[in-house]
Amino acid sequence: MEGFSQQISRLGYVKIENLIRDDLLPTREEAETVLINFEREIGMSLPQECRDFLLEYGGGYLGGGDHDVIFKCIHTPSSDLADHGRCEIFFYIPKHDGGGHAYNLFWNYRCFLDRMPRNLIPIAADGGGNIICISALGKDCGKVYYWDHELEEEPMEEEECTYSNISLIGDNFLHFLDSLELDRIPD
Repeated sequence: MEGFSQQISRLGYVKIENLIRDDLLPTREEAETVLINFEREIGMSLPQECRDFLLEYGGGYLGGGDHDVIFKCIHTPSSDLADHGRCEIFFYIPKHDGGGHAYNLFWNYRCFLDRMPRNLIPIAADGGGNIICISALGKDCGKVYYWDHELEEEPMEEEECTYSNISLIGDNFLHFLDSLELDRIPD
């Protein structure tokens, strides 16, 4: 976890536990149980690095209030997609798998289930409607992506969602964390 600790410190991470009601957040042991049950339900598991990070640090805001946290895209499938983006908040594991909250990991998975490929799990957001997600199945398992809601295509009935509005931003979770940079918000 030393690598996580250094990254969190560098990025001005503020744990969501400081900003949200205590009754919504589990202890570490409760989070592990809730996460296992959720993974069983959806038939896939978060890649280990991402899982460890969320269990250790929970959800949280990046930038410390006076910085944006930005990244560059590794690969975009279209010139219409931006070559960079922001990461504002990591989603939290809720105490109970139920109820909706904009930064609840499970709520976001269910909210975006029919809007992005099924192997992707939303883990963070940019604050403007775009989602950072991680692949939990298939040949790209562990890769981190930026889902652009403005270029979302409505799939035809019975059709699977594609990667047409999704850019690669990390070969794995640690690579993604390493790629994040602080950018001062202008006064």
